[in-house]
Amino acid sequence: MLIKELPKEERPREKALRYGIDQLTNEELLALLIGSGGKNNSALDIAKNLLEDAKGLYYLVNKSVEELQEYKGISVAKSLNLGAIFTLAKRYREKEFMLAQETVNADFLYNKYADKLLLEEKEHFILIVLNKRKEIVHEITLFIGSSNRLSISYREIFKQIINHRGYYFYIIHNHPNNDLTPSKRDISFTNELTHKCDKLDIVLMDHLIFSERGYYSFLEEKEHRI
Repeated sequence: MLIKELPKEERPREKALRYGIDQLTNEELLALLIGSGGKNNSALDIAKNLLEDAKGLYYLVNKSVEELQEYKGISVAKSLNLGAIFTLAKRYREKEFMLAQETVNADFLYNKYADKLLLEEKEHFILIVLNKRKEIVHEITLFIGSSNRLSISYREIFKQIINHRGYYFYIIHNHPNNDLTPSKRDISFTNELTHKCDKLDIVLMDHLIFSERGYYSFLEEKEHRI
């Protein structure tokens, strides 16, 4: 069946727009990348054939451009598009693996999060939870707002840490105006958070502020008693 013959709500593109792209199956995502099919087979048919023949997404991603061109419905242009996406995925996976081997510190966290945070127009407050071996066990964005309004619940922070059996943690937020200077609110919040940590035997490793100019570390600048 051609994609245009499917009910609108079942077509990959319409389904992605209506429900979110993360709701699509691997077959549907692959069909979006393929774009169009031929006279007797749709992009979904081609995607299904690719996945079945490769015995899953992992092995498909590792196929060369030349191997992809051997499949019916995959032109040189389509094989290059797929090859480009697969190569980006592999590079991302390699980067994640390299990061996982590194010691978690301010430089590590800036490398991991800066690219995403520096694109944001609002402040994002991120909590990074580590276990006693100082391995990351949980990451979550707790708040999105503005520099004039910081509405973070201390209770929610500690709830996240305790629920994930954390012992150490970092907090990160960005300054969209690129000013790395901590506000009075940033300083008072961090001092109060540190005070509460003392009572719960939980360790705040650092509070980091990110901008295009780099990062500000409360630990390094001695703004409070971490």
